[in-house]
Amino acid sequence: MNGILASIPMRESTVRRCGGVALTGTLVFVAVAVVVQWLRPDLDWLDAPLSFYLLGGYGHVLQAAYVVLACALVCLGGGFYGALRREARSLAPWSLFSYAASALVVTALAHSNLPGHAPTLQGLVHGVAAQAAFLGATVAMLLQSWRLRDDARWRSRFRFAFALALVCFVGLWVDAIWKGMPRGLEQKLLIALIVCWLLCAAWWLWRARDQADE
Repeated sequence: MNGILASIPMRESTVRRCGGVALTGTLVFVAVAVVVQWLRPDLDWLDAPLSFYLLGGYGHVLQAAYVVLACALVCLGGGFYGALRREARSLAPWSLFSYAASALVVTALAHSNLPGHAPTLQGLVHGVAAQAAFLGATVAMLLQSWRLRDDARWRSRFRFAFALALVCFVGLWVDAIWKGMPRGLEQKLLIALIVCWLLCAAWWLWRARDQADE
């Protein structure tokens, strides 16, 4: 399947459009997440993870932003698949971005468990989906960054992209194991790192002059 798809050229305009959609979707998510936290003074942003903001006031708006970010992930993976030369292409990053996107949608729709309330099946699904989204996205970032080194036109982006993706991957495990800072702050720092990588990658795609195969 990878060989068949790799032989199909993607037009420069399509690559740039994928980058534009990914960039816009990620920016929309960031803007909505920040505004919703500002509009919810009943939650302490240092202690409350982003999942808590999916419940209650403005929760539906944040849910929609999660779905928008999921679409951005799929477009980003597809854009890079089309942007790289045939020999540098791999379905693995795109598949993992799509997997993370699917998990992100489940995370948005399944309500999380809340402190002081009995755990629920829906809360379990939310927790598993959230971790799957984080893991899928960070591994996809690592693989996609590594693929850049196989294309001379993208090689200059490799070191920064891979280093930041590696920091995100390590940060994911630090967040899962170490509980040395407020839960909400720790999670949001990780999200900020991931978003930074996504914005950089989407910007590169959007500004690419001619990354598609002729």
